Amino acid sequence: GAGLTNLGNTCFLNSVLQCLTYTQPLAEFLKSGQHKLLCKSSGFCAMCALEGHVRNALQSWGKVIAPNHMISRVNYSNAGISRAFQPWRQEDAHEFLRYLMEALQKDCLPSKTPMNSPEQEKTLLYKIFGGRLRSQVKCSNCLERSETVDPFLDLSLDITRADSLGKALAWFTANEILDGDNKYHCEKCKKKVRAIKRFTIETAPNVLTVQFKRFSSTGLHGQKIDKKVHFGRKLDITPFMSNARDGAVYDLYGVLVHAGWSTRSGHYYCFVRTSSDMWHVLDDSRVQQLSEQTVLNQKAYILFYIRKT
Repeated sequence: GAGLTNLGNTCFLNSVLQCLTYTQPLAEFLKSGQHKLLCKSSGFCAMCALEGHVRNALQSWGKVIAPNHMISRVNYSNAGISRAFQPWRQEDAHEFLRYLMEALQKDCLPSKTPMNSPEQEKTLLYKIFGGRLRSQVKCSNCLERSETVDPFLDLSLDITRADSLGKALAWFTANEILDGDNKYHCEKCKKKVRAIKRFTIETAPNVLTVQFKRFSSTGLHGQKIDKKVHFGRKLDITPFMSNARDGAVYDLYGVLVHAGWSTRSGHYYCFVRTSSDMWHVLDDSRVQQLSEQTVLNQKAYILFYIRKT
């Protein structure tokens, strides 16, 4: 595919677009043109815009193209992807990815359907990226269990105590003690009690997107955790599932990196594995082949894994 022109602090957008362009099930659907044929949107449609971009990028091998239509709709109006973004300002790539996913999900739903409707789990976007998280709280007094299951499109993992993806997932699914000011109100006991809370992955997505929480919310710009968090080409999430029989194994195909010290500065670029099983660095207009070991040595910010069948 093509490299992307940096139109002025747009590397956050370029890196996200490149990772989505090489998300095979999404790219195959967009190349088919099915959404545009059926789209009934009278205004801006993020899915139509992404379809046009992906088709153009994959047909422009060896060239550099400008994502003008996508960047023009990042913000600036009610008809864009998000009003939280400002023109020509460096933005957080993960924040942009989430807003873009929300816009794409909205375009997949029937008109005026609420985003939290059960219909959201029937869309193409959810079938590709969507999974379900189980939250279980157990009262230490009466041992009553309370469970909820909620959909997700990506996972954000704390890395303050983890030096690998496996350890970050282990912390994410570990028991959390709810005590002191954080006590749980038990419906059966009718009072606040000590309790144990735990998250597990109820349903594994076909494409698993993982963000490492590298930026704290304290300070003027948020201090960055710049350490290396190890990750592999293969990922088995069976130990973190609600039911081990529903385990899933994944293959890495995208790595998005942030170089710098805050979300509003620095530089974003990414690495993708193409259909030929070769890795390339996509750094705005630069597209260059490189080794898989170079990719695995990166200080990743967002990882993209596709489920093995």
